[in-house]
Amino acid sequence: MRSSLECIPCFVRQALEAGQQVCDDELLLEKVMKRILCEISGFDLSLSPPEMGQKIHRILREEMNVLDPYRQVKENASMVALSMVDNIRQLIDEQTMPFDAAVRFSIAGNILDFGLISAWDDSKIMDSFQNALEKPVDSKMIQQLKNAVHKAENVLFLADNVGETVFDKLLIEQLPDHLDVTYGVKASPVINDATEVDAVVAGIDKIARVINNGTDAPGTPLEQCSGRFKQCFRSADLIIAKGQANFETLNEVGREIYFLTQIKCPQIARYYEYEVGEWVVTTTSELRNIQVVESGSER
Repeated sequence: MRSSLECIPCFVRQALEAGQQVCDDELLLEKVMKRILCEISGFDLSLSPPEMGQKIHRILREEMNVLDPYRQVKENASMVALSMVDNIRQLIDEQTMPFDAAVRFSIAGNILDFGLISAWDDSKIMDSFQNALEKPVDSKMIQQLKNAVHKAENVLFLADNVGETVFDKLLIEQLPDHLDVTYGVKASPVINDATEVDAVVAGIDKIARVINNGTDAPGTPLEQCSGRFKQCFRSADLIIAKGQANFETLNEVGREIYFLTQIKCPQIARYYEYEVGEWVVTTTSELRNIQVVESGSER
């Protein structure tokens, strides 16, 4: 998904919020922001928003000389998620449709997004989990995903945020026993996205093969990914992609992908006729159908 002019003020806001999250030295932050503003001014809007996020966070790490500025934040998110997981697993097991419930809690975990600090609200986070079973989600698309996982022999599951990984594990536990599962993470830290270490903390390595995609970008910009990851991507019978950054980088690829996310961006909402805050289960073919209808309309 290409960036738009409306993304520019969002890039600036995210950069400032990210800098304030990890730095209280105003002089250093001023230096960082000036450098980031120069990068934003020259950014090619034909690229996806996460690719600008990659540049922003590379600058933050370099200027602050910290490999993982969000390390403590990620540890806290994992701790909170792990404290909830046993109760939620029991709740899933008690449902008449446990796969449906596991999908919902996996999407609920997508609220743990430190790329959107201004939207961060403890009450919204708790609401995301407390209302997971009642939240409107396209039940036909969940059933379509369930049918797809039963037909597949192997699946590539693309991670998003730390903490969210814990709830992804609950969904993976609901997949058929015959399914060979690979869990794709980032090669190195960016915001609070999951790396191999974070996947191990969540216990993903006990039920799936963990592979990094070779990049430090939010989402999955395929042209940057390693050859090993691309081969895994091409050979997977089924791909499940979590979160908005994976949606933004993979929504126009030439193969079927199932997206599970919360809609957080007004531009995405407007383009695909979603609502901000909506929980979405969709596929690349469904998204293409929306584009076809939109391009054929008079609007």
